[in-house]
Amino acid sequence: MLINRRHVQAFVGSVRHEGFAAATTKTFRYLGNRRTIAVPSFTRFHLEENKIKAIKAANAQFMSRRPDVKTALWVMPDFLHISNGGPNTILRFAHAMSKRGIKVHIAIVDGNQYRDPRTILREILDEFGQTGNLTVSYIPSGQVEKLAELPAYDMAFATLWTTAFFVGQYIKASSYFYFIQDFESLFYPASTEYQLADLTYEFGYFGVFNTPGLKDAVLSQHSMSGVAFSPGVDSAVYYPPAHPQNVAEYPIRVVFYGRPAVPRNLFELGVDTLREMKRVFKDKIDIVVVGSPHAPVRLDFQSRWLGYLPYKETGKLYRSAHVGIALMATPHPSYLPIQLMACGTVPLAIQSPYTQWLLDDGVNSICSRPTALDMLARFSDAVADTESFARLREGAIATAQRYDWSRAVNDTLSQILSGNRDAAVTRSRSWERAAAGTDVAE
Repeated sequence: MLINRRHVQAFVGSVRHEGFAAATTKTFRYLGNRRTIAVPSFTRFHLEENKIKAIKAANAQFMSRRPDVKTALWVMPDFLHISNGGPNTILRFAHAMSKRGIKVHIAIVDGNQYRDPRTILREILDEFGQTGNLTVSYIPSGQVEKLAELPAYDMAFATLWTTAFFVGQYIKASSYFYFIQDFESLFYPASTEYQLADLTYEFGYFGVFNTPGLKDAVLSQHSMSGVAFSPGVDSAVYYPPAHPQNVAEYPIRVVFYGRPAVPRNLFELGVDTLREMKRVFKDKIDIVVVGSPHAPVRLDFQSRWLGYLPYKETGKLYRSAHVGIALMATPHPSYLPIQLMACGTVPLAIQSPYTQWLLDDGVNSICSRPTALDMLARFSDAVADTESFARLREGAIATAQRYDWSRAVNDTLSQILSGNRDAAVTRSRSWERAAAGTDVAE
């Protein structure tokens, strides 16, 4: 908490989701004297019961009839870089829809970067290829009601919990979808934001879940239906080294994805683990920290803080490392473990039933209980045996090669556009069918 004469800002979590520009914070301002404060308002996050019923009725009719889809709307928050995971995945799916002949409009809301939508469109086309069926609009912060001026669409997609309120309030559509990339209520402690984010999973949207484990987690607590996909890997950036360095050749390089401003990345646990590693391995370990634009904290052990690397430079760094520490407190493992795997780097992650679709402890990764000493012990065991670690690396590479963005996107779109259940493999546990690329919630 930051305190000064004029105001108190209590940063209660952050909705920064792999590169989105908007963050929800509570700001308390003093009114005249230090004992009186203005309470922030969340009244714009509301959806009437009759609109929730309308969403459910529209989706029921759409799923039973499966009409031809000619138009689609994606509503998303402003974003910092097109290469960041969350925005990039949304734009990848929207662009792929446009390549199927569907007229797709992307509405960026709560904008605080003040960019020209024509520039954003050029960035999207440069990233994913040319299409004549894609348009972009940009709605600055405080003007979200302008969404009501948009025409009706065959499909409308919300993409972050805030947009789930906006789409339900303002958008006219024949069907309503929710592109869910993490269990977003868990971004917050028990709070107003937590309750509001959690409420959106009860609005009747049809879910499109980024990973089968995330779908399992959300559906264990909410009565949604939907499909899940397993993310792919950009093989132009993430690929194995020609000659990987053996762990017997010191120093052992460890890359840590450290974001102190994002609680779900467990920065403190990561730092404690690195400190213990340095205490035990001393000069035999080389620690590199990435993920934040600058070093907001001073670590009390030798390390290098490389900051926020350009996307295309991350693969080169990962290929130079033996182990990558990728910690998440939410059901989504982030894209880092699969990117590390593709580069022949072994992920060190937290044990979770919701990430078993990807992380197989002792086969392609090192999975540990969430304590620094447990993580140190698992790491020490893994690097102690050269042959065993080489097998871990081979398992990681083989796992990453099973995942493909093109298949994941096309199979998922085939499901939600036509109801083609052949696009998924149905078994008892979703992480067992993840390699098929998609998954249907019955």
